Amino acid sequence: MPFTDLTQLVDRVKERPSRRLAVAGSDNAETLLAVAQAHEENIAEALLFGDVEATRRSADEAGVDLTPFELVEAPAKQAAERAADAVASGQADALMKGGVSTRAFLKAVLAEDNRLRTGRLLSHVMIAEIPAYHKLLLLSD
Repeated sequence: MPFTDLTQLVDRVKERPSRRLAVAGSDNAETLLAVAQAHEENIAEALLFGDVEATRRSADEAGVDLTPFELVEAPAKQAAERAADAVASGQADALMKGGVSTRAFLKAVLAEDNRLRTGRLLSHVMIAEIPAYHKLLLLSD
């Protein structure tokens, strides 16, 4: 049976063990709010890669407590690379795009030397909840 709203999807994810995210570009409020919500729901922990001082300022502005998270100083040009390395080395389970450009993020994902490449198809999927539609909509490249 298809999920009809995001709450059902989140409830299903909660049935599984919490994962550790490597967040590339942690210095924006939207990213921090998402990570904080995932933590509050016991869905994920996070390693935050980015400008630590800018991350702290964004957290203060958004009202996000950074205490549960590990902050890793990484200049903007290196945040995606360092986060991808954390996944490749087993320090994190999944990679999350934060406030880095899509170009920098995908470059880090596709780098031949980071061990994330499997030789299989890479695809992007977005999940949208549209009130006028009866189930979740998945959009892919």
